[in-house]
Amino acid sequence: MLHIAICDDEQIIMEQLKKLLEAHRPDCIVTMYLSGEGLLDTFNQYDLVFLDIEMPPASGMELAAKLRELQYDGEVIFLTSYTDYMQDAFKVRAFRYLQKPVREDQLEEALCAAEEELQQQYLVLTGEKVFRIRIRDILYLEAVHNETYIVTKTGELVVRSSMREIYETLDPAEFTQTHKSYVVALRAIRYVGNQEVVLQELQPRIPLSRRRQQEVRKAFMEYIKKHAIYL
Repeated sequence: MLHIAICDDEQIIMEQLKKLLEAHRPDCIVTMYLSGEGLLDTFNQYDLVFLDIEMPPASGMELAAKLRELQYDGEVIFLTSYTDYMQDAFKVRAFRYLQKPVREDQLEEALCAAEEELQQQYLVLTGEKVFRIRIRDILYLEAVHNETYIVTKTGELVVRSSMREIYETLDPAEFTQTHKSYVVALRAIRYVGNQEVVLQELQPRIPLSRRRQQEVRKAFMEYIKKHAIYL
C-alpha cells in the first residue's frame, strides 16, 4: 500500500490527480496539501510525494530541497506545465517529472517505477508470518539466543531469523556491526565512545567491542561526510 502526498496550490488539480491515483492504485492512501507547511510536519509518513513546482510563496523545488535536508528518503515527483526546471530537479533527487495535465500512461509508468524503487527500502522477513519493515525506521538489531530483536522508532519486533542473515541484506553504508550481538543504523548514532555507541533516540547505549572500534568509527565518519549539511 502506497502512502502518497500531493502538494499543489490548485485544489482542482490535486483532486484530479487523486482520482487518477486511486483508479490506478485502489489501495493507496492519498493526502492533499495546498501549501508546503503541513507537508513538512508530516512528510515521514509518505512513500511518494507529488510536488507542484510553481507554488507560491515557496516553490516546489525549494520544498523538495527542504525535504531532502530533513532526510526525507522517499520519492519525489514534480508536476509542472513547463520544462524549464528539469536541470534543477536532478539536484533534489527528483524521481520523475510529469507535465500537466498528467497523462495516465505516464502516471502508471511512474508508479510502477516508484514501487520497484521503494521495495528496496523495506526489509521483508518471511517465516510463519511475513513482516515488512521500513529500513529507515530501524534503529538497531540485537541477537538474543536464536532470535533477533529489531528495534525501530515505533517499537520492536522479534523474529526467528539470525542477526547475521538480516545484516547481510542491509546496506553496509547504512548499518554497522558494533558487537557480536548488535548491529546499529549509522543514521541513528549520536556519537561513538570507547566502549559504547550512543544513539540519537532515547534508547539504551549499544556495546562496542574493542576489535570493532576502528571499523565502526570509520563507517560513522564516512556516513557523516556523505550526509552532512554545511552551513
